[in-house]
Amino acid sequence: MTHAVVNAVRVYLPILLFYQVSAAPERIPVGFVVKQNSHAVLTAFRYAISQHNSNNPPVGFKLDPRIDILETDDVLSVGRVVCNQMKKGIFTLMGSTQPVLYPTLASHSQSFHMPYVNLNFMPNQTSPPPANTNNLIKSHPANAPSNSNFQLNLRPFHAPAIADLVRHYGWKDVVYLYDSDEAVFVMQYLVHEFSIQKRDVRVQRISSAQEGHDYLRSIDSMLQTPKKHVILDMSAAKAQHLITLNLEDKGLMRRQFHYVMANLGVEEFNFDHLKFTGVNITAFTMLNGDEDRYKQMNQEWTQLEPEAGWLGAGSPLTNDVALMMDAVHMLVNSLNHLFKERPTVFQNNFRRGEVFNNGSRGLDCTKYPLEFWEHGKLLSHMLITTPFRGLTGPIVLDGNGQRRNYTLNLIEMTFNRKVLIGTWSEKDLLIVTKRFTQIDAVILPQDGKLIVSTILEEPYMMLKKPETGRIGNDRYEGFCVELLEKLSEKGNFTYEIKLVGDGKYGVMDPNTGQWNGMIGELVRKEADLVVAPLTITFEREKVVDFTKPFMAIGISIVIKKPVKTQPGVFSFLAPLSYDIWICIIFAYLGVSVVLFLVSRFSPYEWHIEETFNGPVVVNEFSMYNTLWFSLGAFMQQGGHIYPRSVSGRLAGSVWWFFTLIIISSYTANLAAFLTVGRMSTPIKGADDLSKQSEIEYGMYKSGSTSAFFKRSQVYIHKTMNDFMNRRPHVLMGSNGEGFARVRSSKGKYAFLAESSVVDYANNRAPCDTMKVGDELDSKGYGIATQAGSLLTEKISRLILDLKEDGTLAQMQREWWIEKGECGPADADKGDSKNNELKLNNVAGCFYILIIGLVLSLVFALLEFLYKANKDSRRHGVPMKQAIKTKARFSVQGGAFKDPRDLYPSAFAATVKGKDGVMPPFFRKSLTQV
Repeated sequence: MTHAVVNAVRVYLPILLFYQVSAAPERIPVGFVVKQNSHAVLTAFRYAISQHNSNNPPVGFKLDPRIDILETDDVLSVGRVVCNQMKKGIFTLMGSTQPVLYPTLASHSQSFHMPYVNLNFMPNQTSPPPANTNNLIKSHPANAPSNSNFQLNLRPFHAPAIADLVRHYGWKDVVYLYDSDEAVFVMQYLVHEFSIQKRDVRVQRISSAQEGHDYLRSIDSMLQTPKKHVILDMSAAKAQHLITLNLEDKGLMRRQFHYVMANLGVEEFNFDHLKFTGVNITAFTMLNGDEDRYKQMNQEWTQLEPEAGWLGAGSPLTNDVALMMDAVHMLVNSLNHLFKERPTVFQNNFRRGEVFNNGSRGLDCTKYPLEFWEHGKLLSHMLITTPFRGLTGPIVLDGNGQRRNYTLNLIEMTFNRKVLIGTWSEKDLLIVTKRFTQIDAVILPQDGKLIVSTILEEPYMMLKKPETGRIGNDRYEGFCVELLEKLSEKGNFTYEIKLVGDGKYGVMDPNTGQWNGMIGELVRKEADLVVAPLTITFEREKVVDFTKPFMAIGISIVIKKPVKTQPGVFSFLAPLSYDIWICIIFAYLGVSVVLFLVSRFSPYEWHIEETFNGPVVVNEFSMYNTLWFSLGAFMQQGGHIYPRSVSGRLAGSVWWFFTLIIISSYTANLAAFLTVGRMSTPIKGADDLSKQSEIEYGMYKSGSTSAFFKRSQVYIHKTMNDFMNRRPHVLMGSNGEGFARVRSSKGKYAFLAESSVVDYANNRAPCDTMKVGDELDSKGYGIATQAGSLLTEKISRLILDLKEDGTLAQMQREWWIEKGECGPADADKGDSKNNELKLNNVAGCFYILIIGLVLSLVFALLEFLYKANKDSRRHGVPMKQAIKTKARFSVQGGAFKDPRDLYPSAFAATVKGKDGVMPPFFRKSLTQV
């Protein structure tokens, strides 16, 4: 019996021991600590372990995950979590935690010889981060102490790659923004390297994206360089938010900024909303999308459903997820090699499903002296020395647990995608294999067609007539349609014209901050371009980009044309004002009086004249003759009398000089007043408009003109803006409404609009509007694109080309002049028929002539009757006989040789003198008939 038992023990004990040894490593516990909300990393850890456990590994061991989620960054609490895991028994510890917990985890790893696989970079030291650059260099992986090999960092220290990138591009000024303690090591290394390379570097730690944006804005004016180079060492989400803020801030000139993503997490950056913005982003990544290993794992990862418990999956692989999977697979690979070499290495560490260390259950942190994990050095050695290639490339760790011989891929954000342009390695440093030139990129979106937002406005964009049967871009015509056609020919792109939904150009709602109109469609990325009479303004430039202006404009004032005043009957008086005519009359009378007086008192004006009655002393300058002389001189006709005295001739000379100047001036202006109809405008410009209230004025209520008056600090403009704001009814819903009101207001309304719109409206029927005054400002129409879009620079060059070859000028003349309905403004200047005098131009002269002749006849008749009446009373003959006698004498004249033949009866009864001579009174009467 005893012998049988002994034999049974000899036979079955090795079998039992084999099964015990073989079964012991079946589930190797692996500790894992992760910060809260790290769903993707935690899912990657679980998925990698489940992959291994479900693959029926040949060695026969599986992994048992021991997971703790760190809800606090308190070092004592984290220390208790790690001690609790080691107490329960773990073979190795993995983690992805906050930088503040690195010293705690490193200290426990070092103190208890527990291999700690860290997904983040941390120098192998248990002390706090170095305070200066020299300490940092000493703490660089190459210089770390040899006994710090329990901490294994899978993320490489990539600061040398960033420094080499800056050196390669030759940047002299660099801005470094970071947000964590982990980034301090990179920052200190770069500061040291840049100081050696004599590069200027500005360093700023930020707590939020807004703080980073504010800092860049504050130093923008200080950095007097064409390009600003900004290194962003922060989370991808924060970097993306900061870049977005900078893109929205037009004051930062987004195209001048070049961003470098420094945290190897560029895969988490969402580039979709930055497509076609032209933002310059360069980044390093450890992933190579062309490798089959990456493609397979990325496909599996994207197919995982978060609803099934795989939180954080379902999207493309990120750097942290790939590192987590590499950590698990590296551990599995190392254990496989270890079990092949030493199958029973852990046979004494498993008892009844629990882990023992040196005969004690687990690893107690509270014991003193401290206990070490008995296989810590072995496991650490295997992890370091076992070759492995993962998703992030070959994983080679040096004796200090730092990653070596790694390769980083250099990528650059292009117009609509990420492009691999080079690599960096410790051996070969930076190798740029392709330099992507953004300006030469294809400017079309993925669907191959640009969406062009526009608005109906003559002559820029109009619907063709008839509209039926037309589809697509063929429905439209106008200046902007022709401009698009020429741009597409030169730029080799296609487009689709779409009318803006709300019919507005685009202004921002001050309450909501939202933009309407075509600008709003660009901001919401509903359109790629806006081609319309859209004014380039400061406010719009904050949210969109503008090309070079294709048309120069300014705000003009348009009013209804005043009715032309045709030359009147007495228009020949117009060359001289009424004041001058009155002064001439008084001068005429004054000169006549002066000549009469000097002639009377001057002895040289008196002379003896032989008459019928004998010699008499006479003075020819009677009052009547003086008035006649002055009038003849004024009319430049002369007379039969002239002054003989010096005083008379002096007065006559100055009068002749006076009349010479007056008549010459009158003649010079007479032609213009007779041939040109005058238009008397009630206002001459903005100054006149602002100083009166009889004529109302307004503008389009939602556009650049309205924005101009709101922002202008010029007193006249502010006065006009207040006037219009107090009268909302003067603000129009469109330019067409404004011109319609100008035409119907009978000169009591003026409209303010861009000069190009005014010029076109003035050249359309019924041709009854006109522009007055100078333009209030100077600006231009430009093509708007999405903020940061490369289309801006591409189309700007095309516009300049069209300007230089005269195409734009010819297009403007065609749509404004040649297709106008009023003809050129100067069409009648060379027409001789329009310059000839009409009867109504000189009718007044004929009227004066006729009136003068009629008055002459009337006065002659009055003189005739007056003399006949006088002769009738003097000679005692009837009035009728006197009239007949004088009439006969007026007709026959010299037929009466003797005056006594006129009144024979009167002479017969008259007593003659003694010498038979007719009395004097008879002679006088007869000679003054």
